[in-house]
Amino acid sequence: GSFGVSAEGIKITLNYVNTDRKDRIGVFAGARKLSCPNFNVCATNVLLNSGVEVSSKAIELYDVDLSSADIEVDGTRFDNVMLSKDRLSRESYADGWRFLVSSGANRFGGVARLPSGGKTSIDFGGNVSIDNLLSRKEFSSIPEIKDFSFPHGVNIKGRLEYEFGHTFPEVTARIDASDCQVMRLQIDSMSADVVLEGGILKCTDIRAKSKEGWSAEGTYEQNFINNAYDICVRGNLRPMAIAHFMEPWWARIMGSFAFEKNAQMPYADIR
Repeated sequence: GSFGVSAEGIKITLNYVNTDRKDRIGVFAGARKLSCPNFNVCATNVLLNSGVEVSSKAIELYDVDLSSADIEVDGTRFDNVMLSKDRLSRESYADGWRFLVSSGANRFGGVARLPSGGKTSIDFGGNVSIDNLLSRKEFSSIPEIKDFSFPHGVNIKGRLEYEFGHTFPEVTARIDASDCQVMRLQIDSMSADVVLEGGILKCTDIRAKSKEGWSAEGTYEQNFINNAYDICVRGNLRPMAIAHFMEPWWARIMGSFAFEKNAQMPYADIR
């Protein structure tokens, strides 16, 4: 399809300085609203501030700053998005874009390579609102996703690569979270290595401590193509805490046991 952008309330200011070697132009531009329906993107209070160098060989932008006070991308909303780049030319337009995204108390930033040949990549880090991600339409058919909640977001650092036309990106990351819910378990703290590839999410080296005091480690794999999942848990567990994702026989047997508050929980290795 075609690429179309509509704009409302555009303002542009130019400043010109002539030197012996180069002509320098300062550009300040703003728009009350920008939208790109084909990519389901809408931004308000958009500002661009940049310098322009004009020489006999080329025209280059420098100290490029682009921001939006409110942006919505395919149904996901962000309070503020900022992009910056030291120099922008025909040869370097795709590389070295620094970005910062904020939404509520969450701050997330990094360096991005803009789409080139249908692919884009991002090295990122910060605190991310995972609940907004998990509520997206791509995950609506997976009932287990509703058993996860991260009200304070997730600290994450990693790399994302995406090829346009694909449903899922490829992601490699390390995550840490606290005061959250995982598979309906109330968790005090947790960490994991995460890989998303080909629509399959693999979480390894998961380490978690529950609010009840017991701890566990393991792996989790979720196939977003056929909704199959696999869980491996080992550690000192309260048996009935995990009964909701076990077979019915587990609750029939383990429901007969009771443990005092400060009792040593049994060790289990479960798949």
